[in-house]
Amino acid sequence: MHPDPRCSTDLGARRPRRGVPRILSALAFGLAGLTGGGCNIAAPVLFIIEGPPKKVAAHTLDPKAATVVLVDDPANRLPSRSLRSDIAQQAERVLLDEDVLVDIIDARDAMRVTAGDRYGKLTSISEVGAAVGASIVIYVRIEAFQVSADGVSYSPLIGANVKVIDVATQERVWPEEYDGAELRVQMREPPGEAPKSLAERAEINRKMAQELGLAVAQLFYEHDIRRSAGKPKAR
Repeated sequence: MHPDPRCSTDLGARRPRRGVPRILSALAFGLAGLTGGGCNIAAPVLFIIEGPPKKVAAHTLDPKAATVVLVDDPANRLPSRSLRSDIAQQAERVLLDEDVLVDIIDARDAMRVTAGDRYGKLTSISEVGAAVGASIVIYVRIEAFQVSADGVSYSPLIGANVKVIDVATQERVWPEEYDGAELRVQMREPPGEAPKSLAERAEINRKMAQELGLAVAQLFYEHDIRRSAGKPKAR
């Protein structure tokens, strides 16, 4: 799964949990013949070929645990409710494609449970999980959405807080030390003019949402650092 070429993530960690393993894939010795004064000198040459650096998983999920991705936007920061589905469904696809999970519950079921929160009592994360038959909830709370960093140029950004909740105990299992891990996704291209049509803006917003979904999924499996869409900033 390749991140959208126009998107990037900014990530810093107070307590980084990452590794850059080196893979020794080939070791060869060549002989260089040097002729001089009637002597042949054989000189060894060492070649080391390394694989791409890897980013380790920030947390390991139980692949057999019934899991749901719940994207919450309590402050209505996203311009469209459908972007919540885009984020969650992208995370679901990647988690399944990368064999991180074998049992994942449709995020739309969780969204239906929370649909009534606008009219009264808020449903807790564990209650949503129990209602859809999940034992683990990957909770993604939208923290920011902006179309411009300076108020002039067009440079959209989405920020979110991510944590993993055990439904049975109603406790956070990751991150252990902090309330959540922050992710931020923004345009890779230099800031430019805003799209000229609503359709163009909606398409960019959708791609940004999908990139955030990828970043969420990548928290839970080792992947090529060059394809990374994000890493946690615990707080």
